[in-house]
Amino acid sequence: ADNLLSAMEARAEVAPDIELTPTNWVEQFGEDGMVDTPIGKVKMGENQIAKLFTKGRSSQFGMIRPTLTNPDVIVEVPSSTDSANDVERPTSLLFIKAFLKNDGSKVYYFKSVTVKKDGLEVSVSSHLDRKKRVEDALRKGKLQYRFDGGAQTEHRPANVSVTTPLAGQG
Repeated sequence: ADNLLSAMEARAEVAPDIELTPTNWVEQFGEDGMVDTPIGKVKMGENQIAKLFTKGRSSQFGMIRPTLTNPDVIVEVPSSTDSANDVERPTSLLFIKAFLKNDGSKVYYFKSVTVKKDGLEVSVSSHLDRKKRVEDALRKGKLQYRFDGGAQTEHRPANVSVTTPLAGQG
């Protein structure tokens, strides 16, 4: 987990600063609220734009799409969602990406949480998270995807635990 966090921080990019408006929302997520991710389509939950405004997270809006389309990791964890009876599996997916403050002085971890609902992966929350919580998710959750970061910077589903060395490395 420590090595993965270090790699995430090393390739962190400056967080996009996009004003949260209905027009910009549609530009980011389309009329249908769907976005392509490394593991398939994710639909933006119906209340997501309202939650960003009401919870004072509008300045975080620019981080949502890159976190979903180009996450550092996707980790599966037990669900803690309030609407547990509406979902099709007892787990959530955490799309996590590291970002830099505009001046490069600080690393932020941004997380988008999805649940399986009506046959779709639905984003139910997007917010900054503490490094410790990201580390805990990496240690306790099931790694579903990680950015490879190889010479080709290709994406591939993770098929190993973050604590298990890859074949030939160890």
